[in-house]
Amino acid sequence: MTQNKTEQEMVTKVKKSGYTIGYTISPETSKSYQHTDARYWKSRVFRHRRHRRGVIIEDAHFSVRMAFDSRREQFNTGENEKSAAAAIAARNLPFP
Repeated sequence: MTQNKTEQEMVTKVKKSGYTIGYTISPETSKSYQHTDARYWKSRVFRHRRHRRGVIIEDAHFSVRMAFDSRREQFNTGENEKSAAAAIAARNLPFP
């Protein structure tokens, strides 16, 4: 009985903290922007990171992930600035 109560408490804590999937939600994204607006994509562009032999390698350019019609794509925007990468992501809907 005690174990079930502990599991329920853990579930409650997770629900209170909320869910974030794949990216951090900034206060700017809490507003309703259309997908064609660069402000929507600004918090969703990222620099791709990977681990190779214990070293973290990060791309110089920003990338973006999109999903449309059961297809998921990730592409490099070729931009060093986040706002310029967000503008490219907004123009390339649904995919480049």
